[in-house]
Amino acid sequence: MEHKILYLEIDEEITSIIDRLRKTSEAEIHLVVPKEAALIQSIVNLKLLKRQADNLGKQIQIITHDKVGRNLAEQVGLHSASRVGEEIKVPAKEAAEEAEKEIQFKEKELVVAETKEIVFKKGAVIGDKEKQAAQAAKEEPEEREQKDGEKPAKKKRSSDFLPKFPHKKFAIIVAAVVLALGIFLYIFVPMTNVRLKVVAQKQDLKTDFTVDKGASGINQPAGTIPGDLISVNQTITKKYQATGKKEVGTKATGSVTIANTYSTVSQTLVAGTRLVSNGLTYRTQSDVNVPGYVDNGGGPVAGTANVSVAADAPGDQYNISSGTFKIPGFAGTAEYDKMNGTVASAMIGGSSKQVTVVSATDIANAESSFTSDARSEITKDGQDKLKNNETLNDKAQKITVGTMSLSNASGDQTDNFTVSAPASFTGLAYNKDDLNKMAYDSFKSKTGPGKQILEDKLDSVNVTLDNVDLTKGIISGEADASLHLGAKLDEDQVKTSISGDSQQKAEDYLKGLDGVSSAELSFFPSFLHQVSRIKSHIYIKTEFVEQQ
Repeated sequence: MEHKILYLEIDEEITSIIDRLRKTSEAEIHLVVPKEAALIQSIVNLKLLKRQADNLGKQIQIITHDKVGRNLAEQVGLHSASRVGEEIKVPAKEAAEEAEKEIQFKEKELVVAETKEIVFKKGAVIGDKEKQAAQAAKEEPEEREQKDGEKPAKKKRSSDFLPKFPHKKFAIIVAAVVLALGIFLYIFVPMTNVRLKVVAQKQDLKTDFTVDKGASGINQPAGTIPGDLISVNQTITKKYQATGKKEVGTKATGSVTIANTYSTVSQTLVAGTRLVSNGLTYRTQSDVNVPGYVDNGGGPVAGTANVSVAADAPGDQYNISSGTFKIPGFAGTAEYDKMNGTVASAMIGGSSKQVTVVSATDIANAESSFTSDARSEITKDGQDKLKNNETLNDKAQKITVGTMSLSNASGDQTDNFTVSAPASFTGLAYNKDDLNKMAYDSFKSKTGPGKQILEDKLDSVNVTLDNVDLTKGIISGEADASLHLGAKLDEDQVKTSISGDSQQKAEDYLKGLDGVSSAELSFFPSFLHQVSRIKSHIYIKTEFVEQQ
């Protein structure tokens, strides 16, 4: 009969073996099993194998050098042999049936699902008879070996039936990983900080520069940087306070009787003639003709006439009910004492009220301060348009203020008034970093051989403008700064020279460099006093010590 030989792995599980049986078309299958394989270490696995083989109608033969495994196979009714081609040992039918009965599972049962998964539930144990059969299986080969003069087989512990863990292989792998990690950390983790102090001399450096609104970028050889032309045009309006005062109350009115004892001829007083009583001035509201006096021998009898009058100014002090009036226009003449007036009807209706008005002084002061106020406001509006880090030199801006106009005239009643005028701002701004970089690069190019600027960059420069043409959008001038010059060091060459050196060797090399007064090294990790082998992990910081 044709048969199929299947070679099993030492740790191949029962589910995998059963699956391979299902996929094999031959009815007779020889399973070649390594010693101490998981399959032949458990009578339960062999029993399951036997049951599945019977269900599939296949005849299974176990071929293995493991004597205990062959004995267990025979106990469950499986044929066995020690090698391929050897005569198959057929188990006794009774032994197989007895083993069938003796497998018991207490408290829990073994479930073999069609999903090809086997679940062992807690508490499953093998019955006492099965233990005896397994013990007999262990004793039988022992007796056979003793008869043949061989060394008795060692009795296996329960742990021997479990798959063996490859301790040696695991240990080798762990050692390799640790070694690789150590090499990686040794090469790539260490970092070295180098602090060098270089003798330096302070020197004032100057360079010409041009700001051009048409430039697209920094041009160090030409000394040109881009400019930003800012333009603002608007009407500026400022408010000012009125301080003038004005009486706007009502004037008292009434009537006065004028008496003429000056002449027998009538006297005419024109409208607006002033009449004064106790310092209060009133004015006639119309012309009045006062008849001359009459003298019938008993003395002159004055001619009289009434005329309406109004107070010369508002105020309730002009409200009087009696009094005599003089005409100041006749002062110094005979008429002054002989042309008088008395109250004909009481003066009433006078009232007082003071309001604020624009005075001539207010206007003069506002016009004087407006120009300065307008310039400040239009300048602020222009500077508000500066971009990040831009600056405007005072000489690089132009401000104009046009003709002023006022909202009120002098004498107008108001608390506040405004002054307005058109104003314009034009300025050429530049980026401070652009100028600093251009000047720094220019200074570096002028330091001469063997020298270097020890500052990493310029934070600021002093600027002097000598040409401003805002119409073309160009300004030019001179930039100067005080910098420290010292011996030139090639950092890349220094890193290459000390890479991988001990601390002492690296310090000796660094201190021997031209211009270096001292060198300090620090390491990470701190216990590793060796310069990193990777140049990018070496960080050099240069400080200067001014030459005395």
